Amino acid sequence: MRMKTPSHPLALAAGTILFAASGLAFAAPTPVQTAAQHAGYASHVKHLKEVHLHLHHTINCLVGSKGEGFDAAAGDPCKGASALDELANSPRQEALAKQALTLARTGEEIGSYRPAHYVAIAVRELLTQAEKK
Repeated sequence: MRMKTPSHPLALAAGTILFAASGLAFAAPTPVQTAAQHAGYASHVKHLKEVHLHLHHTINCLVGSKGEGFDAAAGDPCKGASALDELANSPRQEALAKQALTLARTGEEIGSYRPAHYVAIAVRELLTQAEKK
């Protein structure tokens, strides 16, 4: 038997309250996860300008608001947090993130879509590896 989804606003609110009270809340993504997410966006968009924008979001998440190359005007999905700071106690993960940063900076300078797109894929893969403990 299929259950009907409640459509009344009070029923939806009650369900939300029960879900929140159950302790199944989701944790906010880490700066590394957000950097990887934006590198993924950069690897899926169809225009060079968008590749550059999401690669800069990735850079901002990697370096944090006090880091070299941070540009608040480009957008700050990590709200000033730094993935490199987060990974400072994990040499392997930090090295992968630094490689991703170097590539992201290179990709942001590439003036042709296809090569920038492929760099974004590499950045995403490096950061996906850096996420793993």
